[in-house]
Amino acid sequence: MSLKSGAGKLGRYAEKLEMPTTCRPPTPASRLQTPASRLQTTDYRLLFSLLLALAATAWIYLPVRGFGFVNFDDPRYVTQNPMVLAGWTVDGLRWAFTTFRTSNWHPLTWLSLMTDVELFGPGPGALHAVSACFHLANVLLVYLAFSLVTGRKWPALLTAALFGVHPLHVESVAWISERKDVLSTFFSLLALMAWARYAQTGRLRGYLGSLALFALALLSKPMPVTLPVVLLLLDAWPLARLKRGPPRLLWEKAPFFLLSLLFSAITLQAQSPMAVPLAARAANALVSYAAYLGRAAWPSGLAAFYPHPGMPPAWEIVLSSLVLAAITLAAVLARKKAPWLAWGWAWYLVTLLPVIGLIQVGLQAMADRYTYVPLLGPFLALSWSFLDLFRTFSGRKWTVPAALFLAAFLALTLSARSQVMAWESSVALFESALAHTENNWMAHYSLGTALLEQDQPDQALNHLHAAEKLQPGDAKIANNLGLALESKERYSEALPWFLRAVELDPESWEALANLGNALLRSRDPKQAVSHLLRARTLQPDDGNLASSLGRALFAAGRTGEAETQFRQAIQLLGDSAKLENNLGVTLLAQGRMDEARACFRRALALDPAYPPARTNLAATAARAPDREPGGRTAGSPPAP
Repeated sequence: MSLKSGAGKLGRYAEKLEMPTTCRPPTPASRLQTPASRLQTTDYRLLFSLLLALAATAWIYLPVRGFGFVNFDDPRYVTQNPMVLAGWTVDGLRWAFTTFRTSNWHPLTWLSLMTDVELFGPGPGALHAVSACFHLANVLLVYLAFSLVTGRKWPALLTAALFGVHPLHVESVAWISERKDVLSTFFSLLALMAWARYAQTGRLRGYLGSLALFALALLSKPMPVTLPVVLLLLDAWPLARLKRGPPRLLWEKAPFFLLSLLFSAITLQAQSPMAVPLAARAANALVSYAAYLGRAAWPSGLAAFYPHPGMPPAWEIVLSSLVLAAITLAAVLARKKAPWLAWGWAWYLVTLLPVIGLIQVGLQAMADRYTYVPLLGPFLALSWSFLDLFRTFSGRKWTVPAALFLAAFLALTLSARSQVMAWESSVALFESALAHTENNWMAHYSLGTALLEQDQPDQALNHLHAAEKLQPGDAKIANNLGLALESKERYSEALPWFLRAVELDPESWEALANLGNALLRSRDPKQAVSHLLRARTLQPDDGNLASSLGRALFAAGRTGEAETQFRQAIQLLGDSAKLENNLGVTLLAQGRMDEARACFRRALALDPAYPPARTNLAATAARAPDREPGGRTAGSPPAP
């Protein structure tokens, strides 16, 4: 369909639009149609337009089925999370409701990911597809919710269309770790619909349903804590319930506010706020409020991570303040003739408040995912204003606004599809971030880590060194620099970086383990044992760590303790020729010849071509069974 013909069809719908000829408020909730009557009066042209918006959204996210995990939080959420990888288990259920992993408490998100793994396996394709399906469901719910609360279908449809295809929302959908975003929004929109039903009928069932759905939204992500304020905004417009009196309206929201306070307290306990001065946080919040609007209007240069600048430049603070003040003044002045402008602006300010950075959590200045719900307010205000303007055109003059909207919708769709492709892999994601941002230490670090995993240590070192210069006090960067140097067999250069990583973060079991292995390689087993024991305490369920500690203990002459570690490694990792051989060598060092031979035979049964086990079994064939414990053996020492 050409742009002109599409504009023509949209223009012919003008007489069917439900916008009033004057800017009066919509029909009060008590007089809204019931869902059944709405279904009977469906405008099939509107239904076709809704299906077109859903189809465009589906086309945008179709490629995610073939995407992999990224090294940005996905390891903590899925790939290195044994509770999620195990699917549905009793221990996993208990863990989901008690853990503060990722500095959040969102048990329903954990259960959602576990369910995906249980049903479809741990591969990324299904997890991506489920998140995309939630987004599609949210597009439909945006249309249904705003149709219900405003009594106007076409503004709700345009809002849903913008919500579905906007590039700023790609991060919430294409990133597996942001399942919490689409899931919490799903329940929030259902809670909004249930509340509108309650406001319409006064039935307790709608009220309790809204409260229960609000709780489910908070169990998915704490960001919806502002929903009680949103409900008050709906009371003002478009539900027109202010005549009931502020005390009564506040009283009926009391359970919602209590839930918000409870989840806010839990979240503050789970998170560790960054030590950023209040003045810098307030300034960055002002700049971010304006910057999100700018990116919404012109969504280019998007990145997975925007470094926090500290105190923004003075000109940015002044300009952002002027923009926000101008929009606020315009919304207030137009509140009678165009109440949707004030309502949409208030929605944006309120729903973005929990993540605007007044309480700084994380190292980012802002994040595209934070706009997933807040932009619904500006989208509705824009859609309503567009349709109000649309009715002022007569004859064929409507082709201009219709063509503009169709062009904008197409441009957003193509831009979002392009942005989706950036999430194909860690390398693609952070190469894109480096192309669109400056001094982005996180992008350098994550890209370097991804290149290291792809066995490209030279390129990895370049990015890791760049990250270290921009963020010199980060233990993970130091640790990965050591790993990159180790992969190039530059062991003497790697050891200081591991030492640096442990100094920066004494609780990092990865850095402790790498330092221990490096010390073992440099023939300092006593120091290696010290660090590996500490790492083992911090990460008791890691079989590879148990194996490393076993090798260090053997080298230090503590063969009995080494035996224990090798047995635990076998228990954690399963049957392994290497581990059986190492256990056999440890038993042989204790003079337990028959047990050692049995280990070597088991190793060869698992891998008939494993040379150390074959050598050790042959060497023990001529040995006396009463070998003195603790003596050197003819077999190989535990393999590194």
